[in-house]
Amino acid sequence: MATLRTYVIARLLLMPVMVITLLTLVFIILRVLPGDPVSVILGPKAPPEVVEELRKALGLDKPLHIQYIDYLGKILHGDFGLSYYWKIPVRDLLWPRFLATLELSLLAMVIAIALGVTLGALGALKRNTVIDVVTRLIGVASYAVPVFLLGLMMQLILGVYLGLFPISGRISSEYIGQFRPITGLYLIDTLIQGRLDIFVDVLKHLVMPATALGFIISGVINRMTRQSLLEVLDKEFIIAARARGIPEDRILTKYALRNALIPILTIAGMQFALLLAGAVLTESTFSYPGLGTFLVTSVTYRDYNAIQGAIVLYAIVVVIVNTITDILYAFIDPRVRY
Repeated sequence: MATLRTYVIARLLLMPVMVITLLTLVFIILRVLPGDPVSVILGPKAPPEVVEELRKALGLDKPLHIQYIDYLGKILHGDFGLSYYWKIPVRDLLWPRFLATLELSLLAMVIAIALGVTLGALGALKRNTVIDVVTRLIGVASYAVPVFLLGLMMQLILGVYLGLFPISGRISSEYIGQFRPITGLYLIDTLIQGRLDIFVDVLKHLVMPATALGFIISGVINRMTRQSLLEVLDKEFIIAARARGIPEDRILTKYALRNALIPILTIAGMQFALLLAGAVLTESTFSYPGLGTFLVTSVTYRDYNAIQGAIVLYAIVVVIVNTITDILYAFIDPRVRY
């Protein structure tokens, strides 16, 4: 237990170091790359004195290390600064968009786990058969197909041709303002307030982007499930269970899957961090108003404060998820602690 405590403390102490390192890299890269938010705000024909005045107002005339120290100080107080483009505090812009991305990512993770575990289990149980080949081909497709291409295909077929789902947005315009956001997660908020009609509408808006995003990472879970189950199914206690005449489905659910869950849960936790990164392309494809589209817009307009705020939030979430995953893995498997 003492070893586990030491491991947990070490992982927790590493979290702020990782976040600050990433923030530092992003800060430097944004200022080294060509482009100036002042020219974006004022336009190319603005008088030089106006440009200089705005640069001073935004603090862009200061040396890089002074800008960095000022920004870190503001972050410690929860102040991400004022958005150059939206003209309101970045903090007020980030939270609702982050919750939208979180809702999309959680549903995508559910889809990825359900699809990946199902296909992996089928492949393991039907190894070296046509079913096994098909499940592996689906896994390969999940690696090969870009999420934006899959999203465009789904929009064209399921949205335009069949009309089953809306092709963009988070909620239909007629429902905007008809319920009060409580948690910021629309599926939960609409259920709390008994608005099943809006719940269905929000769910329909989520189906295509969540499926596209979930499919892309399901291949990793598919492969890990198949590999883990094949290892477990060859164990002596599984062979003994079969010899006693225990049904195959019970062997799979009660014995095999339970023992194969450790690597599956670990890889799922690691993939959740990738989900947030993949959400940038997915949200752009489906015009979903989350943190990804916010980041793309901020980059387009060279909105330093907005970009840094979004990446800091991304970094914090990714580091927290990875740390929790590592700690849980160490708790389950003592070998990880050494």
